[in-house]
Amino acid sequence: LKLVNPSPARLIQLVTQLKWRLQEGQGEAIYQIGVEDNGMLAGLTREELNMSLNTLKRMAAKLGSETTVLREQVVDGFVGEDNERVVAEVLVRKVADDQP
Repeated sequence: LKLVNPSPARLIQLVTQLKWRLQEGQGEAIYQIGVEDNGMLAGLTREELNMSLNTLKRMAAKLGSETTVLREQVVDGFVGEDNERVVAEVLVRKVADDQP
């Protein structure tokens, strides 16, 4: 998954998808950033990862949720290189509503 500069229409789709995932996950959803749909660890550059994390934070905020990076991993074959590729596992969690 790569969430770099989505168009306004794409952002709406992504927020709708996140809303469904939060409902299905009883207020929690895990996103694998830099992982392809088939499970392959493609990785993103640090810049792409930061942009994707910011997009995910914006999506979560629209739904009263927060994001937490659970884990980052450098993809094998790219360790220590200038073009290092990284994947991240991110928890999106609905913020508890304290109102009665």
